[in-house]
Amino acid sequence: MFKKVYRSILWILTICCIIIGLHIHTSGGMSWFFHRLTGDGKGGQEIVKETITDSSYAGWHKLNIDVSVLDIKIASGKDYQIQYEGEKRLKPEITVQSDTLVISQKEKNGFIFFGGSKEGVLTITLPKDMKLSNADIASDTGEVSLRELSIDQMEMDLDTGELHLEQCQLGVGKLRTDTGEIYVEDSSMTEYEARTDTGKIKMDQCHFDVLSCRTDTGDIEVEAADSLEDYYMELKTDTGTIEINDQKFEKKAVVGKENAKKKLSADTDTGDIRIR
Repeated sequence: MFKKVYRSILWILTICCIIIGLHIHTSGGMSWFFHRLTGDGKGGQEIVKETITDSSYAGWHKLNIDVSVLDIKIASGKDYQIQYEGEKRLKPEITVQSDTLVISQKEKNGFIFFGGSKEGVLTITLPKDMKLSNADIASDTGEVSLRELSIDQMEMDLDTGELHLEQCQLGVGKLRTDTGEIYVEDSSMTEYEARTDTGKIKMDQCHFDVLSCRTDTGDIEVEAADSLEDYYMELKTDTGTIEINDQKFEKKAVVGKENAKKKLSADTDTGDIRIR
């Protein structure tokens, strides 16, 4: 009996050492490890709050964000402003390259066991009349919210985090999360694709010409701002139910005229589909 318990403890310790070793290797070596052990409960890191209103950062109409650990909030407002609040070592690098605002993050967050430092927050405020021709946003960990923006073309890729768009005017693009919900409300889209591996996709009171939704595990809910009679719809679920304006279907539904200009497709492996 004692030998079994002893072996179990050894297995647990071995697994923990492997996990810690992997994080040390990917997060800055032994200096990171000892810094976590001797931290102040917040990862031993200095918290900063910095704001940029310098006009030299204005004049761009394209956005490129590639970060590891960061919550991102972008919205329209009265004046142009960029603000970061969080750990100093995770402060992103912000530059303007030609017509593009480039935001990147060099250092990754530490391991959650030792102090558990959390994401910083990057807030970008754009003038109300500003229109972006292109936006590429990629994040390993963190939530992204966009409000009252006009973007011609956009691609967004999140590993872990929720995506929320509100009152946006969008042209063409793709929204993707590996683990996290995609929620778009009161917005218009010309042609968009929404994809999540694990998470719900919800479109609430949205105008769209062509919309494709795909999730491996999660429900899909679409409440169109236009009449569903204008759409050709292809809907499919492996395990779940399909509902269109209270009319129920099993596993698959094809509705509307195939030559319709407006199209909606929804596909989920494990989840329900509700269209209204």
